[in-house]
Amino acid sequence: MTHHQLVKELVTLSHWLGREDLGLTILGEGNASVRQREDSFWIKASGARLGQLTAADCTRIDLDQSLRLVDDDSLSPVEEAAEVPPHDPAHKRPSVETFLHAVCYSETGAEWVGHTHPTSVLGLVATEEGTAAFEQHIYPDAIVVCGRHVAVVPYVSP
Repeated sequence: MTHHQLVKELVTLSHWLGREDLGLTILGEGNASVRQREDSFWIKASGARLGQLTAADCTRIDLDQSLRLVDDDSLSPVEEAAEVPPHDPAHKRPSVETFLHAVCYSETGAEWVGHTHPTSVLGLVATEEGTAAFEQHIYPDAIVVCGRHVAVVPYVSP
């Protein structure tokens, strides 16, 4: 599949994830990407809204370079996000969530990654208790479906 076809399908997926009636996102929150080859992927640019994404809002990323930054313990998440350049300097700045997508491609062999910030979950984490409700399983079936370990990723301002 050509990169034009991949980007077109990425835009289609993004529009679906960003549909207001699904409640999966608020404004630009969430992200989508597609792997182009073993060494690169396309991702939504920083600040672009899923529901209104255009091909010009998609940025090609070097996978190996992203993974090197993930492994660099000397960088904070904010510094990591500032370091990742687009594969093509003419492309827009990539999402701060680029590294999540890079790890998904590296660790799972996925071809597509879509993640959202559902309004129902945001409503819970915006309470005084914050992420405490998500830091442990609260019922046994969650362990069966999601596995033993829970990962809570701290918020990073775009």
